[in-house]
Amino acid sequence: MAKRWNLEELIEEVKFLYNFNQSQVDQDMRGPSTDADKHFREAVNEAYVDEVEEAAQMGDVSYFLTLKTLNWPGSSPTLDVGDELADATLYRVETRDATAAATGAWTQLWVSNWRESGNHHWLDRRTLQWGLTGPGSDKSVRFTYVAEPAQMFDDMDEPTLVPRRFRHLLAYAACLKLRFVADDQIIDALRKRRDELRERFWKAICQGRPAQTGYPGTTTAMSGIYGSTPRNL
Repeated sequence: MAKRWNLEELIEEVKFLYNFNQSQVDQDMRGPSTDADKHFREAVNEAYVDEVEEAAQMGDVSYFLTLKTLNWPGSSPTLDVGDELADATLYRVETRDATAAATGAWTQLWVSNWRESGNHHWLDRRTLQWGLTGPGSDKSVRFTYVAEPAQMFDDMDEPTLVPRRFRHLLAYAACLKLRFVADDQIIDALRKRRDELRERFWKAICQGRPAQTGYPGTTTAMSGIYGSTPRNL
């Protein structure tokens, strides 16, 4: 199994790449006495956000899709989706009532971006509206959206949205950021290694899960959020 690359391990790798001397008091990037690793931790977290965003745009966003379900009371015309969904890139909204829950079926809810009282629409960036009176009966509402990286604070926290075998990419990206902030010369070898790891990461998540269901090199129908669509492997 690949190394876990938790926050502590990533910070140590960044220090190694940066050639950080722990014993040198005036060493660049040393944090305050109460939090000596502050700058390294922030650089790793920023790299985590940046690399996931890059992978979602340049690789395959479906790898990062996740679900969240909320309850919409039948007599309420509006639903507050909360901060997480308000900031998220949404791909699908589905509903079902208690009867449908018994069968497991969901029905897609078509949501307008225009404020029209007779349909389902966004009242503002975090509030959905269902006509003038609400859905009429309690509904479960399921959102499919792009997951966002969670901030890592503790040594054992892991960048779970990045597969373990690619997590050292974050160390290279963080090191490049720190060298830029310190106005150091960016080492081409560091950038080249980061770009190589990026490309491997993007290719891996583009292969789908399972990676293939037919003969290698053929076009295989994959079933996902877009329905059954061909994907070249």
